[in-house]
Amino acid sequence: MYFIAFALLLLVAYGAVLVVEARRGARFFAPYREALDRAASQARFVVLHIDFASFAREESARAARYLMHESAHLALQAVRAIERFLTRIVKRLRLHPEAPVSPAGESARQFVRALSDLKVELSTSRREMREVR
Repeated sequence: MYFIAFALLLLVAYGAVLVVEARRGARFFAPYREALDRAASQARFVVLHIDFASFAREESARAARYLMHESAHLALQAVRAIERFLTRIVKRLRLHPEAPVSPAGESARQFVRALSDLKVELSTSRREMREVR
């Protein structure tokens, strides 16, 4: 009900504006309406004369190139960040070795020491084999 009343009110107001403009011989808000008319005519020209299929194809290709460029750029930045991190680690390890050097040529690691002891033990406990002809 209110919709119908509002539509009728708008229709009466539009008619009143047309009557007043016809009597005055001038339009209300003429500069703004002329600018709107120019914009509408330009939009109509664009719609009638532009090939939207080729435009969409070119724009999608441009967007794909842009996305590929950005993804390659981000991948390069990630690789460079990893490279900087690894470079810092290597530099630190070269400047400050973590494993202390043991005196008299002994190995600092227990595993290597245990293997050496086992080797010595095996060589001393081995029986001599007679020669095979």
